[in-house]
Amino acid sequence: MTAVEAPLTLNQLAVVLGRYRFVELILFETVGRAVRACLDPSLTVVLSGASHAHAYRARQIEELLLVSAGLADAAVSTAPADEAHRDALEKVDVLDPKMLASCLVNLWYPLMADSYQQHLMRCNRVSDGSVRRLLLRLIFDLGTITEELAAVAGIGGPVSPELVVQYGDERQSLEQNDGPFGTRWA
Repeated sequence: MTAVEAPLTLNQLAVVLGRYRFVELILFETVGRAVRACLDPSLTVVLSGASHAHAYRARQIEELLLVSAGLADAAVSTAPADEAHRDALEKVDVLDPKMLASCLVNLWYPLMADSYQQHLMRCNRVSDGSVRRLLLRLIFDLGTITEELAAVAGIGGPVSPELVVQYGDERQSLEQNDGPFGTRWA
């Protein structure tokens, strides 16, 4: 995608929100599957909460997707940026629950929060009020879930060199493809 400049057109906003919703829905399913495979009771509870939080955020995004003649509905708008983004999400789906928690805390959640923050910084306080409120809720909720997952999974402090190596390629790939949602802000 070419760089997106604020303010967004209605069609651009639908595409961006659809990408957000797509990632949240895929992670809802992925984390939900990990809950069933998790043997650690504490991690199971927090992963379950994370899965539900993805569903909550997807629903919040869906409610903001515009309904108007000439615009695609929420189901049509909900799509990945491209195959590289779909592939990146598929890599997360095969991780065991502990590694998934680590990947979310150290890679996906920070990149998602950063993208939401980049969008928020470009919103107009008046005309983008509903989008601003949505982004603030998404950022807050994502931060809360990140803290809970990190605490229960024993993930915290500086990222270990092993994790830098492990997630370095995925991070570089996502960053080269304009983040987890494929949206590069001008």
